[in-house]
Amino acid sequence: MGDDWRYRELAKWMEANRGNLLFEDKTIFLVNPATIRRVDEIIKKHFWLAVQRAVAGTGLVVYEGRIKEIETTNAEFATRSVTFLLEDPRRPLSNLPKGEVPPWYCRGKIESSLLDYMLSFDLYIELPISFSIEKIIGLIGDPQFRGLPPELEVGEDPEGRRFYHIAFHSGGGAGFGHGDPSDAAGSIERRVRINVEITKRVDDLYQNLENELAFQKLKTALLEGYEAF
Repeated sequence: MGDDWRYRELAKWMEANRGNLLFEDKTIFLVNPATIRRVDEIIKKHFWLAVQRAVAGTGLVVYEGRIKEIETTNAEFATRSVTFLLEDPRRPLSNLPKGEVPPWYCRGKIESSLLDYMLSFDLYIELPISFSIEKIIGLIGDPQFRGLPPELEVGEDPEGRRFYHIAFHSGGGAGFGHGDPSDAAGSIERRVRINVEITKRVDDLYQNLENELAFQKLKTALLEGYEAF
């Protein structure tokens, strides 16, 4: 019985939490370390490489350029997750809070078990308060977004300038059983590429905020990446 991974992991958890005042009230979540290693291998050898392929040669990079941490997610099956950010190295996130950064922020999250995967994105776009509110309402009110509508807020930068803040969210995945996750990796690569394209369309629009063609190209890219019926 002592060789069972469940008892070993339980003993490790109890030792790590023994001094916690809420020790007896906590919920315990145990995952087989061997399964974690197998899932991490799928993420590193297939899904993370797909993300890197998607940004290669685009002018964008993955923030910090590596997997910083793979976390365990509470789910029915042993699931691990990794979060990543798209970054323009010419306007790095380290410039915050007062340096120049892009008018967009894009965060992706990959979750994987031995059976399936999920890829979700959170995309935030800022537009100046002088931008046409009619265009923004027309964009976020498009019926193709109605399953998960974009969110619109008014924010303020450190200099006191107001701006429109638009948030888009998406998520989807598929099962691959115990087989080859290559198809899943291909899907991840395509979806990351779509988000890279969106960031470029935002930057193009900022060259001339009154350019109707640039706005329509941005809308087309957003619909491709975030439509939800």
